[in-house]
Amino acid sequence: MPRWRRIVAVLLLFVGSGLVPLTVLSIWLRNQVLSTDRYVATVGPLADDPAIQQAAATRITNLLMGIADIPDRAEEVLPPRAAFLGPALEGAVSNFVHDKALEIVQTDEFSKFWKEANRLAHEQVRALLTGDTKIVQVDNGTVTIDLQPMLIALRQKVVDAGLSVAKNLPVEKVNARFDIFQSDDLASAQTATNALQKVAIVLPILAILCLAGSVLLAQNRRRALMWAGFGMATGAALLSIGIAIGRAAYLNGTSSIVINRGAAEAVYDTTVRNVLLANRVIIVVGLLISLGGYLFGSSESAVRLRAAATGGATKAAKAAGAHAGPVSRFFAAHVVALRVAPIVLAVVALAFWDHPRPRTLLFLFILVVLALVVIEGIARAGREEPAESTT
Repeated sequence: MPRWRRIVAVLLLFVGSGLVPLTVLSIWLRNQVLSTDRYVATVGPLADDPAIQQAAATRITNLLMGIADIPDRAEEVLPPRAAFLGPALEGAVSNFVHDKALEIVQTDEFSKFWKEANRLAHEQVRALLTGDTKIVQVDNGTVTIDLQPMLIALRQKVVDAGLSVAKNLPVEKVNARFDIFQSDDLASAQTATNALQKVAIVLPILAILCLAGSVLLAQNRRRALMWAGFGMATGAALLSIGIAIGRAAYLNGTSSIVINRGAAEAVYDTTVRNVLLANRVIIVVGLLISLGGYLFGSSESAVRLRAAATGGATKAAKAAGAHAGPVSRFFAAHVVALRVAPIVLAVVALAFWDHPRPRTLLFLFILVVLALVVIEGIARAGREEPAESTT
């Protein structure tokens, strides 16, 4: 084999493996980050997350308590000897208001508000990442939600509960901004975003062509197929590691996060959930390709495994009487087509399967392997039948 073919095959393998994480990122960016509808569909369930509810309730409670100024009001109405009751009174009122705030954020109305507010916030992210600041102004990379409607609802709720003194609180003049996250790095991501958005369609095709080319140019294609599958899995795994590192950096190094750590974790984990799922699927597919290349190879261990599997299937087929009828002869005559059939069916199933999970792929792989073993066993029994009948 010419040396240049080996070199090109190795280069294509590395390039194709490296393009796998970029492919996942570009598709996720186009379909998730830059699509408002899909973003809202992803983060919408966060309205029911306890950490988000606690953070929102705490935020509007602090805002209302800030303008209520309980210590000063208590000092005005209490005698000097009872001034020490001010902090205790403030704590009691704060707990009362927080309980009412939690009741608000646990309603369907808050869920609807959360989705609409996030739709507006997503416009900020998209405008920042694409550089289209004419749509909406973004303040230093800060993505926010305005909680003033919830603050107004909280005032009415505590008034209805008997705290009539809150009726005249000027909550409409309060800055009720709720920062989801803030990072100066968002602004610097415009170049990368534009580049990935443009190549979102090209990258998957290029990655497949590179990996396929590395297999076709290799002298031992079965072994090259094993390496291609391993390269796919490695590229996806590296992206998962990068996302984990980014998570730690986001939680520890992002400045001006108003929501608590639990809420920040919920937002980050929900946003990257789909890309992590895609990574897991690619890892499983890559490892299954490598395993398939090994099992159908000519190594001694692979041959033994195939012999043991088909031998057991042949014995089971004979025990079931498959050698006594036309079934085994049909399998023996059409074994190639029958081998292809379960693989094609599995591919078709995956093509119409929405968001296949790793366990789905593993289940289909096991079914395909079992089907191939059974087909091979029955076909082998059919091939041995003439010899047995002439003795």
